[in-house]
Amino acid sequence: MNEYTDLSPEERFAAVDRMASQLFGTERWKTLFADRYDISRQAVGKWAHNGAPVWACVALCDALEAAKLERIRQELGDVAHLEP
Repeated sequence: MNEYTDLSPEERFAAVDRMASQLFGTERWKTLFADRYDISRQAVGKWAHNGAPVWACVALCDALEAAKLERIRQELGDVAHLEP
């Protein structure tokens, strides 16, 4: 978490923008983020001007790691089905 507390709010928004685009597969991620984390779209929209909170960076980092882990599990499952 130190990684994100050392960033300015504007730098955190840039990190959120990058990670959310990657997680949701679109640059139009604000509504998807708001729905997933149960906050208003207006609050997420304000981050572009005020900067993003640390928790948003941490949540997206965790979600990306979970998605990566799930892909690895699926790949291992696919390989296990191929072995005799």
